[in-house]
Amino acid sequence: MLVSAMLKANLMATARYFGLSDMGNVAMLPSHLNTYLRNNRDELQNDPNFAALYPRRNQRQGQQVAPQQPPPLAPQPPPPPPPPPPPQQQQQQQPAHQNAPNHEPDDDVDSWHGIQDNDQPMHQDPNNFTPRDAQMIPNVHVAPPPAITVARTTRKRPFRRPGATDIGASYLVPKAIRKKFSEGFWSTHIPLTFLTDRYCAHGSTPKSLKDFYNLDPTSGQIFSIDKPLSTDGEDSLTFDEWFQAWSRLLGLIKEFLEEEYDLWKIHYKRILYKENCAEQWTLFLAYNIEIRLRATQKEIDPSIFHIAIWNDLELRLTSGRLAAAIKQKLIEKFSSGSSGSSTR
Repeated sequence: MLVSAMLKANLMATARYFGLSDMGNVAMLPSHLNTYLRNNRDELQNDPNFAALYPRRNQRQGQQVAPQQPPPLAPQPPPPPPPPPPPQQQQQQQPAHQNAPNHEPDDDVDSWHGIQDNDQPMHQDPNNFTPRDAQMIPNVHVAPPPAITVARTTRKRPFRRPGATDIGASYLVPKAIRKKFSEGFWSTHIPLTFLTDRYCAHGSTPKSLKDFYNLDPTSGQIFSIDKPLSTDGEDSLTFDEWFQAWSRLLGLIKEFLEEEYDLWKIHYKRILYKENCAEQWTLFLAYNIEIRLRATQKEIDPSIFHIAIWNDLELRLTSGRLAAAIKQKLIEKFSSGSSGSSTR
């Protein structure tokens, strides 16, 4: 696809056109756009506005299907010449004809007109920017003015979509958590405690989620530092709280990491529909936390069952329970011994 040849401004504008996030660098934006174009290939590749985004398909079609030659027609008499225009109309058309620029045919310009409409100007209004305007040709770059680009990227309110409705009035995910997906692409571990109904019911971002700010003495600019999220309480979530949090987590994954959505949905359903989930809930919860934590640092596939991780966690939990039971027995024995000696 030609997405990899776009400038960053064109990548951001194309992402906004499709309703995607325009945050990220030139390495991340083409990946998300290519994923969207692959998932919507059947809908977009036959649309003249987006056909230029699928050049390989157009080339294959041109090689496989030879154009049909029309049958020879019988010679037809030449059409009569058009009547000459009135004298007044000739005077009005003559200056425009004289002032028309004379230019040689250009292959690059002809190919560009194959993408755009013939009666459409080369530089369009940035507000009417479409993906076909972002296709790159030699020495020609169509991009919105810098001022408009900055205004769009700094906008914090979503753009309106006519006819769009919401699915309900459930508690919204805190903006600080959404930021870790939109800007960080889930590069740090996000405990599920921050996605439960109890936590999302706050409405505003609490102090525990606000980032640190520091001053660069060299440039004098203030920059933010991501504040690590506390994992307290995540390993003791109930099944109901886990279910609430995963409903929101899947929505964030589908919105910002759509290429990983199916993988995480399989991981989620494996735990949700397991027959002994309630019996071994502590182990299933620990397995889920470990897979999400490792996925931020390693290229693991969450859709498969990691038996080595499961065995290690099972042994760790069993050892912990055994140590806790021995400790409790010693406490009870010491307490009973102390009470017996005091009665004497």
